Amino acid sequence: VSHYMVFSSTPSFINLLPDSNGVFPTNPFIGGNNTNPLQTASLMTNDEDVWRMLASGDALWKIWTSNEQELKLATNFGIDRFQQKNTLLFPPELFFEPADDGLVGTSLFGTHENLNLNFGANLVHIFRPTSGLLNQATTSAGIQQESRDLDSTYVITRNFVQGLSNIDSGTQVNVEERRQRALDRGFYLQEEALGLDQRLQLVAAIRAEQSSLNGDPNAFYVYPKFAASFRIPGMPSVFEELKVRAAYGETGNLPLYGMKFTDLRATNIQGIGGVLLLPGSVLGNPNVKPERQREIEGGVDALLFNGTMVLEVSGYQRIIKDLILQRAMAPTTGFTTQIINGGTMTNTGVEAMLQVTPVQQENGLSWVSRTTFALNRSNIAQLPVPAFSVGGFGVSLGAFRIEKDHSATQIVGNNGFMPDGVTPKVEQIGDAEPDFRVGFVNDFKWGAFSLATNLDWQQGSKIINLTRFLFDLTANTPDYVGAGEKRLEDWSVKKLTSAYVEDATFLKIREITLSYELPPAFFQSYVKVVRHAKLSVSGRNLWTFTRYTGLDPEVSNFGNQSVARNIDVAPFPPSRSFWGSIELGF
Repeated sequence: VSHYMVFSSTPSFINLLPDSNGVFPTNPFIGGNNTNPLQTASLMTNDEDVWRMLASGDALWKIWTSNEQELKLATNFGIDRFQQKNTLLFPPELFFEPADDGLVGTSLFGTHENLNLNFGANLVHIFRPTSGLLNQATTSAGIQQESRDLDSTYVITRNFVQGLSNIDSGTQVNVEERRQRALDRGFYLQEEALGLDQRLQLVAAIRAEQSSLNGDPNAFYVYPKFAASFRIPGMPSVFEELKVRAAYGETGNLPLYGMKFTDLRATNIQGIGGVLLLPGSVLGNPNVKPERQREIEGGVDALLFNGTMVLEVSGYQRIIKDLILQRAMAPTTGFTTQIINGGTMTNTGVEAMLQVTPVQQENGLSWVSRTTFALNRSNIAQLPVPAFSVGGFGVSLGAFRIEKDHSATQIVGNNGFMPDGVTPKVEQIGDAEPDFRVGFVNDFKWGAFSLATNLDWQQGSKIINLTRFLFDLTANTPDYVGAGEKRLEDWSVKKLTSAYVEDATFLKIREITLSYELPPAFFQSYVKVVRHAKLSVSGRNLWTFTRYTGLDPEVSNFGNQSVARNIDVAPFPPSRSFWGSIELGF
């Protein structure tokens, strides 16, 4: 019933507009329910209200200060409250309403409340000797605590009493509630030394964490880190500064909520609800623990030509062990899968940034340009379970597969036949990971005016375009005669899933913002309590340049996924947004 899905089988010459009486025609190309997407858009209600509040504060107490030493206590807290309300109404007169579930009319009400709180306390001692190789030593220790609460409630009503649409007016009412709470704590100790005329910096730290999401909520997991950097003296005059750096650190990726538990769901016997609790299909793991991530990084930073050029280059390798996986279980256990820790994945990449100032004039005209570059390559180094798929609709249409000695974002599918000429051969046919990403940010300023632009270039990456597949199936693609027919033949006869895998290279104008700062004389004459004000107009997601045939090369049918993204199944078109803002200082 979604609009783009319906259009895939509806020829463009069909008139779906309402008549003079406002009555919409049925759609003869949708078997069974006659869905008219224009009727759906006109009569359906889908309202969403979002409220969000963010607040933070900090306090600093200088306990003791002398010529060489300083002791202070720094505390901070933060709150993030998110509330969302959804109201959906599918009235009985919609063509698909009786056909979708046999009940006339559907109403849904959902509320979601998320509250995040954090608190930290840090004791910091600074020592600045007046002589010697050591310029400064900073010792700090602290504690952080974070809590996350999520409460979601859904009420779905079907089969309305004629003329009523409240969620209590149907003959079938279903209620679902999800509540989650997580509590994390962390303790750290860090030493930072600056010496050799402030050219050498050394950092060493250790952090211990515990979380209610772990199998043992009282267990501490310890993560060390080390870092060093050195500013090289005696460089040619073009260098203001040249610094080399290296670092090693460990962190933990927490399990998702509930992975240590086996889900229990209420069922009914002979229509009597809630009389029996049955376990779900996934067996929890009471010993589940965080994935451990170890990363080593090295890089060079340079400041050149009197500060008009800044260059940063970094290379890294990240090793993630104790991956959180699901292994298959024997059907006789009553479960299909179980949560386990096991396996190793590596990520190797390069990141670079070049900032230049081509224009810097005394009349206030300036131009600062920043270019970023990033690439990453992943590999599953160890896997204690057989290879498995993590998204998609099967290998015939393309799926993501976790497999030893392969990329974590590989796309597999049918690629011809095995030697027997009958069995399709399943191989890697693409990868969702881009070859590289480049960002272009430019800031222009002239007097009270400023202009900021943000461009984003992605090279490579593959998308499983099942929207094109749907249009081909109904011979409704613009290029169906010839090209579309060949795609379907390649897919169905030659068993080539790659017929519907496309390149996702794009260049996007992400954002353009024009700002004007009002002159101070304006406030002295009219609103003296205001010290400055800036007016801005902005546009986001303005233009996309790509050869991808879908609506947007940044598409994910299953939402925000770390692996199983880049699947296009009749999505809603991306939005272009414009807004204005005013910033006041008092």
